[in-house]
Amino acid sequence: MARFRTSVMVETDEEEAAVIFYFGDHDASGQAAGSILEAELHRHGADAYIHRAALNPAQIREHNLPTRPGKWSDSRQAKFAAQYGDASVELDALPPNVLIAMVRASIESMIDRAEWERIEAIEQMEHKTLASIARLDLQPGEIITLSGDAA
Repeated sequence: MARFRTSVMVETDEEEAAVIFYFGDHDASGQAAGSILEAELHRHGADAYIHRAALNPAQIREHNLPTRPGKWSDSRQAKFAAQYGDASVELDALPPNVLIAMVRASIESMIDRAEWERIEAIEQMEHKTLASIARLDLQPGEIITLSGDAA
């Protein structure tokens, strides 16, 4: 079976660590991957942390995902089984629309809605300004003089 793991990185601002949303299998190696990645990032000087967004036991129950026995050939399986039980679940068992919704919710959880709306208002004003300039039908190199009271 093909293995599927993905992560989404969301940079906050310069004073905050970057957040990396990790989506991985619910098994011994999937659980370890986030911790290993975070340690490697820190070792290389990155100011980032991993937030495991999927899969977890609640999501497995919620979506009634199929399980399989854990891989006892993995040295981490005993610790994983002690904490979660022997059942493992592949991330690709999630329907694509559910995974997409999880990714979207993870990213949107980091968005400052007031700032988003402020920037959207600015973009709308810029669009109107550019549209009004386009209506002037200027030729390359043509100079125009604006008249009226300057505020």
